[in-house]
Amino acid sequence: MSVPHEKRVVICSLLLVAATLAFYNPIAHNRFIDFDDSSYILKNPQVQRGLTWDTVKWSFTTFHEGNWHPLTWLSHAVDCQLFGLNPLGHHYTNLLLHAVNAVLLFLLLRQATGLAWPSLVVGALFALHPVNVESVAWAAERKNVLSMLFFLLALHAYGRYARTGRRYLYGLVAVLFALGLMAKSQVVTLPFIGLFVAVVWTLNAWTLNAWTLNAWILNARTLPGAVASESRISSLWRAAPALLVVFSLGCLTYRQLGYWRDDETLWRYTLSVTQRNYVAHDNLAIALAKLGRSDEAVSQFQAASALHKYPANQVLTLALYELRVGHPQEVIEECDSVLRAAAAPKVQAVAWSELGQADLQLRHYDQAADSYQNALRLNPEDEMALIGSGLLALRQEQPDAAVRQLAHAVKIDPSDVNLLLLAQALRRAGRPAEADFASAEARKISPDLTQAQIAAGQFLSVAGRP
Repeated sequence: MSVPHEKRVVICSLLLVAATLAFYNPIAHNRFIDFDDSSYILKNPQVQRGLTWDTVKWSFTTFHEGNWHPLTWLSHAVDCQLFGLNPLGHHYTNLLLHAVNAVLLFLLLRQATGLAWPSLVVGALFALHPVNVESVAWAAERKNVLSMLFFLLALHAYGRYARTGRRYLYGLVAVLFALGLMAKSQVVTLPFIGLFVAVVWTLNAWTLNAWTLNAWILNARTLPGAVASESRISSLWRAAPALLVVFSLGCLTYRQLGYWRDDETLWRYTLSVTQRNYVAHDNLAIALAKLGRSDEAVSQFQAASALHKYPANQVLTLALYELRVGHPQEVIEECDSVLRAAAAPKVQAVAWSELGQADLQLRHYDQAADSYQNALRLNPEDEMALIGSGLLALRQEQPDAAVRQLAHAVKIDPSDVNLLLLAQALRRAGRPAEADFASAEARKISPDLTQAQIAAGQFLSVAGRP
């Protein structure tokens, strides 16, 4: 008994959704990618507040990240309200939107051609082709899957308008077009696609039957007029090549999703398939640095620097990692190059400050003092220079001067390490009550007091004080 037409459409749609969810299953294990995901979600306080009136106003007025896409911002805000910063929820929203888009494409083609199974194959090709992995697996690419949703809905509405002439449908097309533009501006191509749809539905310029569409999908070499012999081929054998292609693409998509698991995996894979890619080296360095693997991070930063002339602030970022892994001589060279470039005063201040830290590691105390003085002359709020100057003042048995500098640093950043250093200076200055208060504050805010004490001890040791 043949399956009723409506039931067949429902079955095809469910098959398409099930295949999409199955092949995209690895997305459940993926984290956020610190390449736009930070600015879009992780470090975006407006989005993290959820769907509030302030977020709505911000979404419609901001050009954050160089884009105006309020609907995209609002979708991220809804995700934050529902899932917090759990990447699983954000990724699955992208995946569900992609699955819906595949179904909409299938329905659009079926309506245009009257062919269910060939349209299903095209929908499956769209759903499972690895070219779409980036849009689904990258949370910040929500704008792609969201704009495609309204793009396809607008085409559906326009198709119905072209067939029926009902004016409210034309208004619906305009609304969906506007919503698509509020998700991503590339939807501006919709009117041109709409003209094509008008030709298909109203002028009957596209006379396509089942054989021609099958031939197109299966890459047949003959036109429909040469089907006296092909009709003898069973439907199963005609469908087999298409199913094989779709399954193969799904497997490639499944594998590709694994490369988006986290920052390190993504950028290591990128380096394995590209050459002289300084962007990949740079982002891998940042990922490794966040994992506390500073030696590996420095190596990647150096590889990036060898391929690209970085601006001063990024050279100083490299120098900062060099300081953390104990490469002071490289820091001196990098800071000197920034100072020779006559950068802005604040950038120069950072360069002098990092230069002072390098001199401190090399036990060049006089040079370190001069570097810190230059940094504070350019930027009196430079925390690193204030701490360094305070430590050198302790070394020179000037505890009152050390207290002034370290108290200023605590005002800028009341961290546990800074408070412990201030407590040490206060004790040396003969102010035990204030020292005890600073120590108590450090204990109160510190997530790991023992680690903070070790770090403070290392600072003091570098400055020549036990």
